[in-house]
Amino acid sequence: MKKSKWFGTPLKLELGYSSPDSNLLKSIYDFHILWMFEPDTIAVNTSGSTGTPKKIELTKTAMAQSARKTIDFFGLNHTDNFLLCLPVDFIAGKMMVVRAMLCNANLVAVEPVANPLVVFLDNPLKIHFAAFTPLQVSAILANEQTRNLFTQINKVIIGGGEIPPGLEKKLVSLPNKIYATYGMTETITHIAVRKTGNPVYKVFKDVQIGLDSRQCLAIQADYLGPEKIITNDMVELQGPHEFRFLGRYDNVINSGGIKLHPERIEKKLEGIFDRNFYIYHKPDEVLGQKVVLVIEGEPFDATTLGLLKNTLKDLLDKYEVPKDILFMSVFERTVSGKTIRKA
Repeated sequence: MKKSKWFGTPLKLELGYSSPDSNLLKSIYDFHILWMFEPDTIAVNTSGSTGTPKKIELTKTAMAQSARKTIDFFGLNHTDNFLLCLPVDFIAGKMMVVRAMLCNANLVAVEPVANPLVVFLDNPLKIHFAAFTPLQVSAILANEQTRNLFTQINKVIIGGGEIPPGLEKKLVSLPNKIYATYGMTETITHIAVRKTGNPVYKVFKDVQIGLDSRQCLAIQADYLGPEKIITNDMVELQGPHEFRFLGRYDNVINSGGIKLHPERIEKKLEGIFDRNFYIYHKPDEVLGQKVVLVIEGEPFDATTLGLLKNTLKDLLDKYEVPKDILFMSVFERTVSGKTIRKA
């Protein structure tokens, strides 16, 4: 096996928080070997953000450039502890390993569970940089002890899906630096970030953005190749380097000819009840599609349901008001924690 130009990249791995025979550690070491030796590309599976999920080849050069942009933006260095609590089978986990290697930082690996900070309750360790999914952050904040640990992490990035409005509201009041990230496998994780509480994403240096005919985000950067990456995310440009996320093109509801963005409606409903929820649609003979509100958990009693319906009418435009309110005991979610919308 021939060594690639990446041979010798250091990997400092903290073993104390994962079993030596765990699949996580095997995945890390397997990826490290793959990184050190030829070929100079790595195969990864896309999530479907830009179309049908597929396998693509990413060059190690591009992955290193992406990692460097994150290292530079957040001012990371070799004395930092990086927390890896995401599956290394996916791009987000792989890139945490790459960032640690290129920064010569210490990589602290824990199993990618709902609340990965629980392992630090009996054996505390200062974490300087960590990446989580929204689902993990929600579980962490629900536990007072791990919530306190979370606030002590210097810099946090949250990706794998938009942060639910209710969760973001909780994050804004915390003392540490917390950022939402925008990216996908095709862009080798994030190409833009925003501080929680600020709806505007700012792209990294040397990344160009624009819109396609659907008003969806188009991305171009030399390190990502010559072709534009066309997403299914509808955005509003705020200038040459900034944008606001409006919603997924494939989530848009056409109700009686009115185009409605579920994500916009959900933001208007922030904080009206302490449950996970989403806006979706069902077929309708008159409207084509009718708006429905889907709530996680057991159904509300009649009085609460009546109050909720009145509140919806007060908060929403008449076209946005859900025609039905549905309850689902537990939402289906992807491996990365994204809610699978269905009615």
